[in-house]
Amino acid sequence: MPAAPFSKASWANCAPSKFAPLRAMNISPGKMARVSVLKEYLIMEGSPRTKSPPAADNITVSLMSAVNGSLVESQTGILNTNGTISLNFTAAVLNNSYYIRIKHRNSIETWSMNPVTMIANASYDFTTAANKAYGNNQAEVEPGVWAIYSGDITDAETNTPGVLDGIIESADYSQMENDVYLVSSGYIAADITGDGVVESADYSIMENNVYSVISVIRPF
Repeated sequence: MPAAPFSKASWANCAPSKFAPLRAMNISPGKMARVSVLKEYLIMEGSPRTKSPPAADNITVSLMSAVNGSLVESQTGILNTNGTISLNFTAAVLNNSYYIRIKHRNSIETWSMNPVTMIANASYDFTTAANKAYGNNQAEVEPGVWAIYSGDITDAETNTPGVLDGIIESADYSQMENDVYLVSSGYIAADITGDGVVESADYSIMENNVYSVISVIRPF
């Protein structure tokens, strides 16, 4: 059974956070899959593996065609503060190879460097090196620990908050400035740190990534 959506109430119960890696990934086609993923600036303060409650946020893990990049199967679940998530993929993907795509509500869409063969209990770890992500599109958040980028919080073309356009740039920065000024709170995209309020810490993360013009890098 798919995980229930992450609720605003659950988010409000989480302790303030600092940063966030997508960790190792174990997929068991046709049965429960255990995925570890770390996102830039979302690990809870202190030891992330002992925090309670364990839920951090929703992420979506997709299997993408190795031929043309089209979507084959996608599952959404709750990422825990220890960097793990449990998902079910159908048996139809077994023994086939796919790119793994990760999506999160305020992060840059990230793909695996190469297609991964979906044998039973297949594993993939994004965090051990930048080149585990396609185009080396990750940030080193601790020595030897890599994470997907945070800060894609609005669509520049439509100025729609919460709609990702695949690049961290001025539109995201403007939205962040507005939310910081209003001291916006709750389960919203601009709250990058995950502490329930948009303030200077979120702004600082955005500023660094806007300066670097971080964008999605896909194989197709």
